[in-house]
Amino acid sequence: MNLVELDHALRKLRLSGMAAVLETRLRQAQSEKLAPIDLVSTLVADELVRRQDRLFERRHKQARFRDPDRSLDSFDFDFNKKMNRALIHDLATARFVGQREDALFLGPPGTGKSPLAQAIGRAAIQQGYCVVYREAHTLMEEIAEATLAGTRKTHLAELAAVPLLIIDDLGCGSSRTPRPKICWKSSCAAKNARLRSSRPIVPSTTGASCSATPPP
Repeated sequence: MNLVELDHALRKLRLSGMAAVLETRLRQAQSEKLAPIDLVSTLVADELVRRQDRLFERRHKQARFRDPDRSLDSFDFDFNKKMNRALIHDLATARFVGQREDALFLGPPGTGKSPLAQAIGRAAIQQGYCVVYREAHTLMEEIAEATLAGTRKTHLAELAAVPLLIIDDLGCGSSRTPRPKICWKSSCAAKNARLRSSRPIVPSTTGASCSATPPP
């Protein structure tokens, strides 16, 4: 095979990560006199990195974060001195997802709950988990629409199956959904479905203080 044929074969085998860097790696192998095993190892590593990047991008898009660029690296912990920084970094390891535990972000508006919830979701994706993020009013609307369409059971099953569900602004203060009783009922339906499957939830809601506290 020549280089063009090899590139085509790699892409046909869905090894586009290898194909993208093949020519560069071959030149590197020549200049550095790499052993065949080292060349193959480098190409395999390139393929793995490309697949991991694509998987992260796909899951990050599927999560539908309100602020997709939120991360712990950009979060200003000095903004809120009451924030339990050690606990936040522990949540970022996503161990609570694997252990099927919930986390509750509680505090008044403007104390960093939503940015942190999204940052934790991003970190969970980086750890290999699928994440769904919804503001409470959006979740309510989706469940209401599914109910009207006759697909409520299926929709709740999908919410129950995802490893991590983040429900933001659980106080339901959106002007588009001025019916908190309905919102609470819909949110409870989603939460109850997840409780039956022992899947974790990260809700953020208003309260007297801002903390990142696993519920009792």
